Amino acid sequence: MSVYNRDMRICISSDYNYILNNGVKYNSKSFILFCLKKKCGPTRLGIIASKKVGGAVLRNYLKKVFRDIYRNEYNNFRNSLDMVIILKKNAQNFSYSQLKSEFICISNRL
Repeated sequence: MSVYNRDMRICISSDYNYILNNGVKYNSKSFILFCLKKKCGPTRLGIIASKKVGGAVLRNYLKKVFRDIYRNEYNNFRNSLDMVIILKKNAQNFSYSQLKSEFICISNRL
């Protein structure tokens, strides 16, 4: 899939809260992934980057990196999932390839 459209995003705060409260938590060095399986519908992604991660430019860059990784790996998800990524403070210290390999490693466990 080459486009990251609205159907692939989690947009409503109540959806974020539901996934964070009921989803399965996976830790990595640079982010925390909450994942919730659902019966039908597209796999969706939400990204949370607090001010602790860095300034606005850095937060937007890291969100853009994770959206790109998700967009490139979208077809590899077998199940219909809702995922929320919470970036950690040290996410800025990792390269694109390291972030991608962490995301793929965790997504293979889903």
